[in-house]
Amino acid sequence: MAENKNEINLSNKIVLRSVRGKVGNVIKIQPCKNPETSEYADCVKRVDSNGDMILSEAERNDPNRVYFIKETDTFDVVDGTTFDLDNVR
Repeated sequence: MAENKNEINLSNKIVLRSVRGKVGNVIKIQPCKNPETSEYADCVKRVDSNGDMILSEAERNDPNRVYFIKETDTFDVVDGTTFDLDNVR
């Protein structure tokens, strides 16, 4: 417990919460374009007719390419999921 009212108790845990629904509710999200520029974020890549990411030669050789996601990917966000940033591998 905090020693005084002004002390902040910081935690390295993130809990995903929704303002609607019950704990455990699944929300599906997809990448979206920036409304001001009509472009995806740099990590979101377009796909061809086979569903493969379209990457430049520089992006193919980028050691961080595992961080690219397809514009068609769907992510499930589960309400109540906790991430402990002290246990990141």
